[in-house]
Amino acid sequence: TYRTEILDFYLFRMLNEVRKITERWVSEYNCERPHESLKI
Repeated sequence: TYRTEILDFYLFRMLNEVRKITERWVSEYNCERPHESLKI
């Protein structure tokens, strides 16, 4: 989840850091990782 992969892992100092990392995470989550429903 976003919480365990990002929020619990990083110590952010600036809001733009949060935005950049979140954009990357969302892109990977939605487009690159295997979807659990596909059982891949």
